[in-house]
Amino acid sequence: MPSAETLERFIARVEQNAHAEAVEEFYTIDASMQENQLPPRVGREAHVANERRVLARARSLMIRPSASPRGPRRLDERERGR
Repeated sequence: MPSAETLERFIARVEQNAHAEAVEEFYTIDASMQENQLPPRVGREAHVANERRVLARARSLMIRPSASPRGPRRLDERERGR
């Protein structure tokens, strides 16, 4: 588990809308992530490329990290009112 200081630095990058940069700075080279029923995406560069692709398609993005035992999570505008 990352230290509180590391988590705060990560959150700060996300709040600056520096998503791809946060991935570059905080993900390990061999990071693996799986979304829904898609095959796992493996490797930091694959995650950076995905962030850039997603952000290129987005008109706007509202980020509000939330501390939890599982770490920060993204909340989009649809979840904001909940």
